[in-house]
Amino acid sequence: MRILDAALEIAATEGTRRVNHRSVASQAGVPLGSVTYYFPTADRLVVEMFRHLSTTRVVPMADLSEPMTRSQLVDRITSIVVGESRVSSFYQTLSYEMVVYGYSHPDVAALASEWHDRWRAALAVNMSPDSARTVVALIDGWLLQDGVEKVPLTVEVVRSQVEAVLVGLEGPAPDDKS
Repeated sequence: MRILDAALEIAATEGTRRVNHRSVASQAGVPLGSVTYYFPTADRLVVEMFRHLSTTRVVPMADLSEPMTRSQLVDRITSIVVGESRVSSFYQTLSYEMVVYGYSHPDVAALASEWHDRWRAALAVNMSPDSARTVVALIDGWLLQDGVEKVPLTVEVVRSQVEAVLVGLEGPAPDDKS
């Protein structure tokens, strides 16, 4: 929906605090009344914006939800953080805007929780649910550092750390004879 995409653009570039009826109407190129008709309050607009984000702006979860070897899993996780499947800065910004907004808005907190549940479920195909929770937190942490602190990450560093974390959480890979 053009209105919600416009709201996401504003949130990604100026922050959620700047998402209001007037700014979204201007960004979307629609009459103000169109925005207020579908979203009577600014809070409803923001909640629906984050619902739109969490259901339509999909990052490569599907790539994680099929059975694979440990090496393949490590490669896919690494690719999400620093490789060809890397999460965009646009998505990074919006996902953290959603989490922060969720601290004081239960509807948005539920959306963020559902989003993380989908990540954990995808990973749990190849690891325990507790390990999946830890790996999602690790991915979130790396993306936060990369997006905010500009910590340079390399494929080699991320790959070796993912391998180490998975060995620590799950033990050696079944195909690992060392």
